[in-house]
Amino acid sequence: DDARVFIEAARTGSLNRAALRLGIDAATVGRRVSRLETVLKATLLIRSATGLELTSAGQEFLSAVTQAEKAMGIAAD
Repeated sequence: DDARVFIEAARTGSLNRAALRLGIDAATVGRRVSRLETVLKATLLIRSATGLELTSAGQEFLSAVTQAEKAMGIAAD
């Protein structure tokens, strides 16, 4: 489920927009992404006042989870 939150944050480029799309709080999105980064021992997103930027590890993880979505037949928006 944390991967789904990460995907939305990466796709929207914003914790707030991801939160709106997922129907959860922006702080929760941030915590869930941070938890995923801890588990993976990698920084996936760089947070700034202008939004989110994927790191190289984030780009690789997004590619992997996007491929997994396609393999499972999950439609991406």
